[in-house]
Amino acid sequence: MADSVGGTDGESRDEPTAGSGPGFTVLVAVIALLSAAALARQQS
Repeated sequence: MADSVGGTDGESRDEPTAGSGPGFTVLVAVIALLSAAALARQQS
């Protein structure tokens, strides 16, 4: 989620906060895939 932060010209602009954005989503997806692969390897 982005917080609205006041810019220098008085307009608000969106800045990403910690734990959001495309980088975080990719990280979560990679961890989920690695976890699923490890689980599948243990069961076989």
